Amino acid sequence: MGEIKSTLDLVMERTRHLTLSSEEKSAQNDREQLRRIQGLIQKYRDQVITLAEMEKKLARDYPAELHGDSGMLHSELLRQIQLGRDNGATLVLLETVCKADTAALAALLAEYDQSLAGARDQQAARRLADLAARQGIAGSALIPNLDTDPEWQKAREELAQRFDRRLTQIKGI
Repeated sequence: MGEIKSTLDLVMERTRHLTLSSEEKSAQNDREQLRRIQGLIQKYRDQVITLAEMEKKLARDYPAELHGDSGMLHSELLRQIQLGRDNGATLVLLETVCKADTAALAALLAEYDQSLAGARDQQAARRLADLAARQGIAGSALIPNLDTDPEWQKAREELAQRFDRRLTQIKGI
């Protein structure tokens, strides 16, 4: 009677002659380390682990060159910084773990938030004035929905692009 083979057995038979080159092994190892580092960053952001626990895990499980000022952790943290998002935890990690100077990044992010809020207020005031002039609708209860305003979307996008160029320069990417 014939032997019944599992799918795994069939796959193993067909691929037993395949091996990874040293470059492929290195790339696979780098991807795995990056995924683990991303997981640690997410745990810290979600407040599952403290900063001290993060530092202990990095020191214990990863070589110093991965979380130094030019290592994988530093690069990943810089990559994750985005405009209009809460970057506080990321900046703390950059400052304490990677020993990076984050003053310029923090200043740019704060400037973007202030510019965005100012532009939003100006656009809202314009929309309210437009409603009052065109349709005679006015009052303190009116709140314009800027998310549906194409003019605001374009202005917000232009502001984000301008600041994103500066952010890219500061990151050095």
